[in-house]
Amino acid sequence: MSQNLKLKTIVFILLACVFCLSGTQDAGAATKKIGILLWAKDLRNLKTLEGFMAELREEGFKPPEIEVMIKSADANRARAMKISQKFSAMKMDLYVGIGTSPALALKKEISDRPIVFALVYDPVATGVVESWQSPGNNVTGSSNYIFIGDVIDVVKKVVPLKSLAVIYSPGDKNAEEQLKQVKENSFSEGVRVVPVSIASQDEAFTVLRYFKGRVEAVYLSGSVVVENAIPLIVEEAKKDHILTVSHLLDYTGKGVLLGVGKDLGHVGRTAGHQAAMILNGANPKNIPIGKQKDTEIFINMTTARACGINIPDEVRRSAEKLIEQQPRREGHKSAQ
Repeated sequence: MSQNLKLKTIVFILLACVFCLSGTQDAGAATKKIGILLWAKDLRNLKTLEGFMAELREEGFKPPEIEVMIKSADANRARAMKISQKFSAMKMDLYVGIGTSPALALKKEISDRPIVFALVYDPVATGVVESWQSPGNNVTGSSNYIFIGDVIDVVKKVVPLKSLAVIYSPGDKNAEEQLKQVKENSFSEGVRVVPVSIASQDEAFTVLRYFKGRVEAVYLSGSVVVENAIPLIVEEAKKDHILTVSHLLDYTGKGVLLGVGKDLGHVGRTAGHQAAMILNGANPKNIPIGKQKDTEIFINMTTARACGINIPDEVRRSAEKLIEQQPRREGHKSAQ
């Protein structure tokens, strides 16, 4: 099934869910109102949302107990703020932000109602919460955080890694945190890190020339500019037989060779469980931020062959997904 078809299928399912959840309620039922703010209607956000909704249903929150309103910011921070303001005025029982920008927008506008987030890589570094164990406010949630050392370990099984370029966007707190973690973990692994800053799409081609012949692999952080530059980054890496890797598994569907990260369906389910706890009376400040234990590996075999990189049997057997299709160019969507 193509990524576009998968996306359309998930959208259809979710629209059906929203229709059911917003249907006629029984007279006198104590309906809980939930406002969900998505960063974008892409596969990553929708898979997280799908997991969230599935967990809520499994924990018994169905009509007439809840009524859900889902809005998308369409990868626009100003729109995220406007939706948050409208949500705030509606005085709902629970708010959900899927993505870092939605979580921050909801937190800024709403302080007297509980907020649950999902798909926020580092909620502490980005200022969504005070700490992983004790959020300290009306916000808790589930992260797709991964120990970068795990990513490096997989890369080293595929190529003799001595130098690693990290492509990131300055000013993007998630991306800067990922660069920091790569530096910290690479030092202990004996790997030299080459930071590659891309502030705009226009400068991507010139900057990418920098790592040619200097590194064996390129790590793509999660940011708007980096994600939009994936086709260019992948093509440049192919020319020099350089491995591309990211903690965002869906990047492999866009041509990145290796993905080492977390199942976003599970990220959504963890947030759904937290939401159910809150709807049952728990205080979000007492609910630790959720982290996923299991790490998954996706491999784009088409890209691997184009790069002339052999994937060892050990790594191939451990992969949850082997992609056998040509990378596709996609619209402008933002990473979180």
